[in-house]
Amino acid sequence: MASILQRIVVCSLLLLLMGGVAVSAEEATQLLPMFLTGTVYIGENTATPGLIVSADILGIDGGSATIMSNGTYGNESYPMMVQVGANETLRGAEVTFWLNGVQAEETATYQDGVTLPLDLHFSGAAEDKLNVIHRGNDVFIGEEGLDVSHFIKPGETLGWWASASN
Repeated sequence: MASILQRIVVCSLLLLLMGGVAVSAEEATQLLPMFLTGTVYIGENTATPGLIVSADILGIDGGSATIMSNGTYGNESYPMMVQVGANETLRGAEVTFWLNGVQAEETATYQDGVTLPLDLHFSGAAEDKLNVIHRGNDVFIGEEGLDVSHFIKPGETLGWWASASN
């Protein structure tokens, strides 16, 4: 009886060990992300906190980061992660950076597993963003920077109101 119990325990341990190290072929070929830290500038000034800078690698979304205080978009504790998954053909590809539809002056070369300091500079056009909603699209209550000029005809009036909790 003890022999059977020992065999069950040994088999169970082997199954646990083998199951813990099993990885799919895709997981085995995943490229490590590239990490970025730096400051975002719009014109001569640091960018406003809350804006989102995004990375693009040959038309593929590489990730995004929210701009923090003083225009910082990544730091040692919380860097911007740019990743391409298992697509090894993107190793060494050009990474472009975008803010409100405006491309940064700087680009980077995708290098998996490295942390790079990179300040990003955008023209003043990146500062203001209007969300143009075309006829038939959804509008969300509370959306900021909403451009409704496509819906308002001359002589029509538009009214905004705030909730009582504001």
